[in-house]
Amino acid sequence: MKYLYLIVCIAFVTSSNSCNKENDKQGDIVTYYYDETQCANPWGTGQTMDEKITELKIFLRDKEIEWKSIELKEETDLLVDCEACDCGTGYRFYLKIVFEFSKKVEDIGFKNIQ
Repeated sequence: MKYLYLIVCIAFVTSSNSCNKENDKQGDIVTYYYDETQCANPWGTGQTMDEKITELKIFLRDKEIEWKSIELKEETDLLVDCEACDCGTGYRFYLKIVFEFSKKVEDIGFKNIQ
């Protein structure tokens, strides 16, 4: 009887730990990036950096994607001497989200940083 009780306790602790690990994964913060284009961004464009970030925030809100932080940084190696819609502007969006929204941002075109 003692052994049965011990086995049940061990099984309970093991299953509780695996559940906690899964919950931790869902709460993980992950970082994605998106290379800004001249005019092919799904959320549109803005003239200033603040306007560009605001456009993205509105878009994410409408798609029901919660974000932790958004940054827009100049990445000179991304700058293309071209004015077509899909050409890069030299800026990259960095988006930190909770893991559960990963699929949604990947569907928009963001790429995971790893």
